[in-house]
Amino acid sequence: MRSGTPVCTRVSGGPLRITVLICAILLSGQALAQHAVTEISINNDNIGNLKVSLPEKWQGSSGKDELTGASILEIESRKEKFTLRLEFSYIDLGSRSNDVSLDEYIQNRLSSYLNYSLPELTGSTVDFDVRRFGPDGHGQYARLATQGRDRGKYTYLSHGARIVGQAIVVFTLESNDADESVLARTLAAVSTVRLDAEIASFVGSYTCRTEHRVGFRGRNAVWIPDIVDVVDQIFIVRTVSEGDRFAEKTSWVFVEAGRMRANSWCEEAAVEKGLFICHGASDEAFRMDTGTLRFLYSQMEGYYDVAEDEILAKDQATPFMDIGTCKRTER
Repeated sequence: MRSGTPVCTRVSGGPLRITVLICAILLSGQALAQHAVTEISINNDNIGNLKVSLPEKWQGSSGKDELTGASILEIESRKEKFTLRLEFSYIDLGSRSNDVSLDEYIQNRLSSYLNYSLPELTGSTVDFDVRRFGPDGHGQYARLATQGRDRGKYTYLSHGARIVGQAIVVFTLESNDADESVLARTLAAVSTVRLDAEIASFVGSYTCRTEHRVGFRGRNAVWIPDIVDVVDQIFIVRTVSEGDRFAEKTSWVFVEAGRMRANSWCEEAAVEKGLFICHGASDEAFRMDTGTLRFLYSQMEGYYDVAEDEILAKDQATPFMDIGTCKRTER
């Protein structure tokens, strides 16, 4: 069996008009271990720094998509006959209800993305199998034969995405590797992507992670209590930096990770007492004690300003409160 060959189990059914294959990618370092690798840093304004390990001979150019904010890495090999485009960007995972597992939630998000992006990429409606990859299985991709699809000199098109925390890594590979050797190394490389949390944080700042969320939800014309399992919701409390909108009124700001511009400002008088009491522009509030390192975050939008016909029309996400803990970045 080839190193990196996906071993798949077919899963029938599901709401999507695609065949889903659950695959155990036999990576375990083999696909990259056969080649010298180098770890590089990718900086994104909305995420911070990410690390990815690539075969040493894969040299490329980097850039930024000004429209989407994605960081781009493009690689071309005339010898191995392939082009590879990697896109690194922020993804708002939102929240999921308790009756949906984290894995199911992420798989649904990835399947929806591929169901949209592949027809956009090929310019036509296509039938394709989706395969999972990555150490946590939080990646999906599809591989298409491109004969008759006017893809130029390349025989295969592989396209997929992996979710890492609040980052999404998208790859598009055009290749001639009938043995899937380039694809195997691409999957192995994307599987190494990780968030460099220490570098992404400011020295002396606080990184806070939500542990529980409760709130209310409008459903079928009634309001009900709602306990929500949040997905990697991270907040950062840091000193102001150039370009922050509240720099004129405070030394400290509150930021939602992935959106590095300040959401709200923190009261100076409270900071002097070891407390962070921060206020946002859209009915949100954050409080944290530097002694206990515990925090409260609330979003008070909704309910009072939602008309009854809007509840009937669709589910309404409404007021909620988070609790969690923080840690201080010392270096």
